[in-house]
Amino acid sequence: MDPSVVPALALTLIAVPGPDPAFVPAAGVRERSAVPAVAGLLVGYGAHLVVAGGVGPLVERVVESPATAEVVG
Repeated sequence: MDPSVVPALALTLIAVPGPDPAFVPAAGVRERSAVPAVAGLLVGYGAHLVVAGGVGPLVERVVESPATAEVVG
């Protein structure tokens, strides 16, 4: 992929909403509170930040990690 395309692609992915804006109100109507839905989304975002921050490559270096991830996941 041409590196000059990456910023435009990233901005497009940021600008187009995913399913989260629809999930939170639906959970709020169904369960009378959107707090658990928002908390779950924040935990997911946090996990993505941790992996993007360098835990992914660190785990990849350990030989047992792929097998452990396969069993746990």
